[in-house]
Amino acid sequence: MDIIYLGGVPEAGKTLTAKNLVSRFGFIKYIDGGQRKLPFAQAKYEKGLAVLNQFESHVVNGLFLDEVIKESSPGELILIDSHYTYPLKNRSFVNLIPEGFADKFGLYILVEASSEIISKRRDNEGKRGSKIDLGFIGQELFEERNEARRLSSESGIVLEVLDTDCDGALAVDKLESIFRKNFPDYFNVA
Repeated sequence: MDIIYLGGVPEAGKTLTAKNLVSRFGFIKYIDGGQRKLPFAQAKYEKGLAVLNQFESHVVNGLFLDEVIKESSPGELILIDSHYTYPLKNRSFVNLIPEGFADKFGLYILVEASSEIISKRRDNEGKRGSKIDLGFIGQELFEERNEARRLSSESGIVLEVLDTDCDGALAVDKLESIFRKNFPDYFNVA
């Protein structure tokens, strides 16, 4: 099995791009991280994902990743859409991959867009207030990049960056290119 972790701030374009790629290739298994982690958060802490602290988030993410690994089969190409919720102002940003799990991933794809594009997308989704603040979005992007670089340097996980400041179809083409480059055997099967 090969597991790809798709990271990035909310409204960077992770989900739409991933789902469009998966629709092109039926052999890629898509996992919505937020949907799958919520029951763990509720059962363990009686909380939603947005209010978990760093420790609780790591526990929930560990439980989730354990489950994904246990239910996976050899030869599967699995794409995990990280799906975390908006960080709250005056709170530390939550690092999503707990120690000991980074080596389980064949690839970390950091999905990025400009602060302005993310702000427009959030506004279009009705996510207003501090979440539209360009400075705060810039801080989110900074924290996400640092976390991705840290994971890559400490664990050796391959890091790719996908810029989604473009047409949706072009973003999917770029994501497909990343998959083909890193996992050619899956695409060479007739």
